[in-house]
Amino acid sequence: MSVGVLGTFVGIFIGLQAFNPEDITNSVNDILVGLKTAFFTSIIGMSVSTILSVTQTLKGKVEVE
Repeated sequence: MSVGVLGTFVGIFIGLQAFNPEDITNSVNDILVGLKTAFFTSIIGMSVSTILSVTQTLKGKVEVE
C-alpha cells in the first residue's frame, strides 16, 4: 500500500508543479492530470494490498489444515 501512497504524493506534486496562479483557467487541467495520477496509483496500491492480504490469509488457512 505504501507504493499507492507514494504515487498519490507524486501525482499531487506533478499537478502542483504545473500550476500557474496567474493562469488559473488553464492550470486546472494540469492539476486534474496530476490528481488523476494520484487517485489511480492509490486505487492500484489499495487493490494490490487487498489482494495480497487475502492471498496470505487463504494461504495461512491452507497450511494450518
